[in-house]
Amino acid sequence: EPKHFRIDIKTVLGARLTEDNGDNKNDDDDKDNNGKCAQCTKQTAENNALQTEQAKLTRQVQQQQQLIDELLTKQSEDRKRAEAENMALKSALNDKAQELNAVRNNANNVEREKQKVVAENMELKTVVEEQSAQIRALKTEQERLTRQEQQQQRVNNEHRKRVEVEKQKLVAENMELKNLVDEQSAENRASKTEQTRIYRQEQEQRKRLEAENKELKQALEEIRALQTEQELRNNEEEKKEETDVSKARFAEWLTKTVRLRQYLPKFREHECDDIQMVEFLDEDTVHGIIGMGVAKRVHCKLLLGHVEKFKRLQSQFLNLVNGNALLQRYAVVFEEHCILTQPQLQKQIGNKQQLATLLRINDVGQLDLVWNLLFPNVGNNNNDDNVDEPVAMVQYDEGQLTEQF
Repeated sequence: EPKHFRIDIKTVLGARLTEDNGDNKNDDDDKDNNGKCAQCTKQTAENNALQTEQAKLTRQVQQQQQLIDELLTKQSEDRKRAEAENMALKSALNDKAQELNAVRNNANNVEREKQKVVAENMELKTVVEEQSAQIRALKTEQERLTRQEQQQQRVNNEHRKRVEVEKQKLVAENMELKNLVDEQSAENRASKTEQTRIYRQEQEQRKRLEAENKELKQALEEIRALQTEQELRNNEEEKKEETDVSKARFAEWLTKTVRLRQYLPKFREHECDDIQMVEFLDEDTVHGIIGMGVAKRVHCKLLLGHVEKFKRLQSQFLNLVNGNALLQRYAVVFEEHCILTQPQLQKQIGNKQQLATLLRINDVGQLDLVWNLLFPNVGNNNNDDNVDEPVAMVQYDEGQLTEQF
């Protein structure tokens, strides 16, 4: 640095004199015949020249030293001025940082930024650039927060609008509240203090209405729970009735059709007394329920023969129902009433009125079509004498059914 630069005048002059003395010695060796007077005169002249040059060098050194002192003084002033500017910049940066910290504190989401200012003059520009970059980043963050605040403001406005709409609905539901709000609105225009009071009353009215709505919702939920519970009970009763019907049909089939009433308790004991389980009975299952005696083996064969017959009748009835678009609508009804074969249907249904009640048919033409499909050999004869007579299954051609429709 300039403050470390110094010129030692004695060192410069001594080196010059030493060099000149060396030259003089060489001249004395070369000129042996010259007189001492001439040599002294020459040396005196040279010494005078050296003194003149030394004085000149001294003035130059003094001028250089003066310039150096001026440079040092100027540099010191520049340093002080730079330090003052640095302090001013630090103060400005601190003020800016305080403003940005205020913005961060208001947003509650911006982190505090630690500022470091380097004291050296060479790093000041870098520090200023870093601070500028941080300021730009903070401005960007501030703009983002401003946008978020605007977005939040829009959300709040929308929420206020929804609240207003809800308030209007509540006002529409309660005419008394509407009159009160109208009166309070008129008073609002008259006085801000009155407006605050009216707003508080509106809030109280709204809270009261919300509480009433909450109570109504709770009551509605209780009613729905009761309805659900009642529906569950009804479903359980229907299932119980359906199970009872299914068990009754199994008992009737085992007693009247198979004529093996003595094994009904065993089927009940094994929980197989259901008409819907007949199609799943096989030889192992029947032997396991009835037993393995000689007479029981005969009974097993008899029972299995009726099981196979039941399966054929059930398959024919399913083909009849599923093969026709009109009958397919009532497949669920047949299943709910445990009607699995056409003889079971013919035993349960004695006339068209009973069929209409079972299938909930109100159209007479549609009832006739269904009747002719399910009771082809009975026709329009509705006498009860022929109801218990088993009717043979009839295979229908799809063309005939389509033509009949």
